[in-house]
Amino acid sequence: MELIIRFIFGLAIGSFLNVLATRYDPDKFLLTKQTMGGRSHCPRCKHILSAWELIPIFSFLVQRRKCAHCGEKISWLYPLGEISGGLILAFVPEIIFSISYPTPPFFSPVVLIWVVIFLILQLLSFIDYRFQLIPDEGTFLLVVLGALSTFAYPLKILGIKASSFLGHYAYLFGFQDSLVVNRLFGVVVAVLFFGLLILATKGKGMGMGDMKLSLGLGLIFGWPDVALVVGFAFVIGAIFGLGLMLFKKKTAKGAVPFVPFLAVGSATLFFFGLPIANWYFGLLSF
Repeated sequence: MELIIRFIFGLAIGSFLNVLATRYDPDKFLLTKQTMGGRSHCPRCKHILSAWELIPIFSFLVQRRKCAHCGEKISWLYPLGEISGGLILAFVPEIIFSISYPTPPFFSPVVLIWVVIFLILQLLSFIDYRFQLIPDEGTFLLVVLGALSTFAYPLKILGIKASSFLGHYAYLFGFQDSLVVNRLFGVVVAVLFFGLLILATKGKGMGMGDMKLSLGLGLIFGWPDVALVVGFAFVIGAIFGLGLMLFKKKTAKGAVPFVPFLAVGSATLFFFGLPIANWYFGLLSF
């Protein structure tokens, strides 16, 4: 029952993040009266949406993906954002519960930090998709959360293993004696990788926003997890890009926002990192 309640609450948060991403002005601060206040309306006819038109998922389905007033098509990004928010609140705590001992309550710092991290990644993904830029304040929040998460674990009980989503495999690559060193090394690796990529492509492959975001991800996931986050992001991005070219939606030179892939790469490691590691090392044992 608690899982369902969290999912429903997450739908509402996802809907709110949709509003922030839609109203965001690249020339202004991320959280302003303009983005957070005022009534929601149809971008075409300016019809003020009533309460029943704002029910997550339900309104989208009942209205058949159209504005009830003018018939303007509603983007699939709206239900996608709502469902994503629901999944974050429902299942991110479950992963933290499963790897932590003793099991923390829902309102413990470590659980709330990880929930907020993924909600911010969702918001930045939608903004990057719309404007192909990453607000600095969003990246700054991730850096702060990464620093907080480093000290949110009961280190004497959990050790480095608890901060990695690769389980005991983290000991093969990480610094066993210091979680802080693991996190800082993750920052160095992530920033250095994106910095060299920017230099190699002369800014055409990646932008400074991606490098700044990698600083936050490096601090959040640490080493070796951040390497897999980036690896998953590139693999998923390559598959997506090839699909777009196959269906002639993009050319090889077309710009593709990368934050959504970093967010999906982060979620892939967070939810499936240990099963993937078990599968990979199982192959090596043959």
